[in-house]
Amino acid sequence: EYQNVEALMVQFCRVPLLAEFSRPVSLLHPELMTVYSKVVRHPIDLSKVCRGIRRKTYKNTRDIRMDMWRIFANCVKYHTHPSNKDNAVPAFISIALHLREYFNALWEEFMMPSDPPLALRSGNKLPRGSLAAQMKKAFENREKGRQQRVASTCTTMLSSKCLQRLKKSIENFQKSGGIVDCLDKTEIFGPDIEDEEGEMEGFLEMLNSLKAKLKKTIENDTEYTFDELNTDVKKCYADIFPSRPTLRVTVENRMSRLIGKIVVPIYETGCRGVNQSSIWGCMAAAIWARESTKKPYWPALVLGIMAPEEQREDWHNALTLRNEGRLPEKLRTELLVGKRRAEQALKRQMNLGAHEQMSFFLVEFMGTHEFIWVKESDIIESLDPDDDPNQASIHGNITKKKRSRLADSKTFMAALDEGRWALEEFEMQLSDSCGDLAEEALNQEDEMNYSYAILCQSDDDNESEDEEDMTLSDIEESNELLQTAGILDFSTEGRKAIKKRALARRKEKANAERAAAKREKDQQAKKAKAEASKKRTKARLESQSKRKQEKEREKQEKKEQRELEKRRKKRVRERERVLKAESRKKKRVSSKGSLVESKLSEKSGRASAIVRGYLTRIAKKEDLKNLCIAGVLNIPASVVDSQGILGMALAFRAAAGEFPMPDSGTDVSRYNEWDKYDIDNPKTSKERTKNLRKQLEMLEERILETKSGTERRLELTVTALEEQAKNEAFALEQDRKAKRMIMSREKHKSKAKSSKSDQSTVSKSDDEGEEKDNVLVGTIVDGHASEDSKITVVEVVSSSLQDSGDAVEAEAAVAMEGEDADHVMEVNAVDVDDMEDDDDMEEDDAEDVEAVVAGSD
Repeated sequence: EYQNVEALMVQFCRVPLLAEFSRPVSLLHPELMTVYSKVVRHPIDLSKVCRGIRRKTYKNTRDIRMDMWRIFANCVKYHTHPSNKDNAVPAFISIALHLREYFNALWEEFMMPSDPPLALRSGNKLPRGSLAAQMKKAFENREKGRQQRVASTCTTMLSSKCLQRLKKSIENFQKSGGIVDCLDKTEIFGPDIEDEEGEMEGFLEMLNSLKAKLKKTIENDTEYTFDELNTDVKKCYADIFPSRPTLRVTVENRMSRLIGKIVVPIYETGCRGVNQSSIWGCMAAAIWARESTKKPYWPALVLGIMAPEEQREDWHNALTLRNEGRLPEKLRTELLVGKRRAEQALKRQMNLGAHEQMSFFLVEFMGTHEFIWVKESDIIESLDPDDDPNQASIHGNITKKKRSRLADSKTFMAALDEGRWALEEFEMQLSDSCGDLAEEALNQEDEMNYSYAILCQSDDDNESEDEEDMTLSDIEESNELLQTAGILDFSTEGRKAIKKRALARRKEKANAERAAAKREKDQQAKKAKAEASKKRTKARLESQSKRKQEKEREKQEKKEQRELEKRRKKRVRERERVLKAESRKKKRVSSKGSLVESKLSEKSGRASAIVRGYLTRIAKKEDLKNLCIAGVLNIPASVVDSQGILGMALAFRAAAGEFPMPDSGTDVSRYNEWDKYDIDNPKTSKERTKNLRKQLEMLEERILETKSGTERRLELTVTALEEQAKNEAFALEQDRKAKRMIMSREKHKSKAKSSKSDQSTVSKSDDEGEEKDNVLVGTIVDGHASEDSKITVVEVVSSSLQDSGDAVEAEAAVAMEGEDADHVMEVNAVDVDDMEDDDDMEEDDAEDVEAVVAGSD
C-alpha cells in the first residue's frame, strides 16, 4: 500500500497549484496567523503528509486520506468563516475543492484493486452501514467518476508523452500477467495458466496491435483523441471471450483501471480554472457579453452553458455544475432565479417550435466579476480586446458620450487586460491538454518546485510544531470528512446540515450505546441466568453423580463382599482339600508303614529287609569279597546282554567313568563353533584382533555354560546323595525292625518252649542241641563250570526252630540276566541270640548268614 501511496503522491504533486498548501501558513503568511489560529484548530500542510508517507509513520491509509482532506478543509474553512470576510479569497476555495476532487479520483485508481471482492459480486443485499456496503458504494462511485471523466475528455487530443506512458503501462501489464499493480493479486494469463481455446492469445495479439498503433501515432505525430483510445481498448476484449464471461469482466476491470490512471490527470488538466476568474472558474470561452440591449458589451468568461436539446452536449452540464459549485453560497442562490428563467425560456422555445432556438450562458464579467445568465443574442462569441464592439456604429442605442466615457473607464481597461490574460491562459490550457508542460516545469530544479521528492525533505520549522488533542468537535469534523469524502460545506445551509448530521450521529451513537448497554445487560442477565441454570444443573448432576457413586460404591462393596466370601469359601475349600490331602498322605504314610509292617510280618519281607540292610552295609564299606561275586565280575563283555540288568549296570558304570569305554577305533574330530573365526590368515591386526575378541567372547560364554552345568550336576549329586542316605537309612531301619521282630518272637517262643522242654527226654534235647549248633553254610556252584546256568540254594537252618516248626525263613531272590542262565539266590536265616547295638548286629549278621549268592550291580 505504501508503494501505491507514493506513486499516487508523485502524480498528485505534479499539479502546479500547490504553492499555498506546500508549507505551513505560519511560514508562508505569518501575518494571517492571528485570525488563522482562531479559525483552524489543527493546521496541516502537504510537506508534513509527504514526510510521513516517506518515513512510513502512518499506521493505515485512512489516516493519510484524513490528513489530505484536512488540508483542503482547513482552506475552505478559513476562507468561508464569518470572522474572515475581509481576507477571504473564493478562488482558494475552488482550488482546494479541485485538489480534493483530484486526490479522491487518484485514490480510487491507485488505492482500490481492479476487481471488487467476491462478496460484492454476488448481488446479495448488504446490511446498511456495514463495511461490505461501504466498499460496494466506493466501487460504484469509482465507476460513476470514470463515466464522467470519459464524457468530459472524449474530445481531448492525447499528447505524445501521454501515449508513451500508456504504451509503457500496457507493456508492464503484459509482463506481469495482467496485473496493473501490487493490489491485483492474481494473474489472468501466463505460462502457468491454461488457455485451451486460445482466447487469451487473441487478447494479447490485440494488445500488441494497440501498442503498434500507439507507436505509429507517436512517430507520425498524428491526432489521437481519448474517444478513439477508449474505442480501441474496448476492441481488445469486447469480442474475445464469448464463452468465458467472468474472465471478460476481469479483463475489463483491469484495462479500465489501467486507462483510469492515465485519464485522471488529463481530466484534472481540463478542469483547471483561470486565475482571472474570481472563483477560479473553468472557462469555456472568452466573449463580449451584455446584460441587456441597453447595456454595453463587456469582456466576460463563459462558465456555464444551457443549450437546446438538439445542441446540448455532455460537457455542457458538467462544466456548469462544476463552476456553480465554486460559487459562493449567496451568489449561487441569487443566480438560481436567472437559471430558472433560462430553463423556462428554453421550454417555451421548444413548445412554440421556433426555428432558431437560442442558448443561455453563465458569464463572469471581467473587472467587476459579476455573474449573470445571458441569452445568446446578447453575446459576441470571440473576444478581441483591440476591437471594442461598443464603438461600432451599428449599435446606435449607445450615445457617443457614453461610449467615450466607457472607453476611458479604468474598470473597463482592467477588464480588457483580464480578458487578454484569460485568453492567453486559456490558449495555454488548450495547447497542454494532458499537462505535459506543467510536468516539465516540475522537472526543473527551482524555488517553485513542489514535487513529491522536494516536499519529503526535512523541515525543522514545520516539525517543531506539536499536535493538539482532538476535541469532540474535531471528532465530529473528522466523521463529516469521512461521510462526505473530504468536503466540508461551511455555508449557512451546509453548517446546518453538518450540525444536523452531527446530531444524528450523536443520537445514533447514543442509541447504539444504549442498545449496546441493553445488549450487555441482556447478555449479563442471560449469562447470570445461564450461570444459575448451570449451577442448578451442576448441583443436580453432582447429586446424581453422588447418588450414582453411592450406588456404585454399594454395588462395589457388595461385589467385594461377594468376592471376599467367594475367596473365603475358596480358601476353606483349599484348606479342606489340603487337610484331606494331608490326611490322605498320612493315611498313605500310615498305610505304607502298615504295609511295610505287614511285609515285615511275613517271612519273605523280613528276609528281604535283612538282605537289603546287609548289602547296604557291605556297599558302604565297599567290601565286595564277602559278596563272593568275583566270578561274576570276570564275565566277558561279549556274553553280557546289553539290554539286561547286568548290561545296563555296566553301561551306567562306564558312563560314570568307573572303567573305560571300549575303543571303536574311529577318531571323530570335534568342531568348536569359535573355530569359524580365523585369527591367523587376516592381513591386518585389526581384523585378527576383532576375530580373537569374538573367540574370547564365545569361550567365555562356553565357560559360563560349563560352570553352570557343573554347578547343576553338583546340586543334583548332592540331592542324589541325600536320597541315597535316606534310602540307606530306611533300608537299615527296616533291617533292624525285621531282626527285632524275629528276636522278640523267638524270645516269646523260647519261653513257651522251655516249659515243654522239661517233659522231653535228654536224648532228644541233646539231639536238638546238636542240630542247633549245626549250621549248613552251603555251597557255591560256579556259574562258569558249564554253559548251563544252575541255581544255587543256600539254606541256613536252625534245628531248634525246624523241630518246633516255627523256624523263620528268609528268602531273597535276585534275578540275574545273562546270556544263557538265570541265577537265583535263596537265603534261609536262623534266629539270632542277641541284637544289642549296630556293631553286634553286623557281627551276628556275618555269623548268621554264611553264604550269599550275589549278582552284579
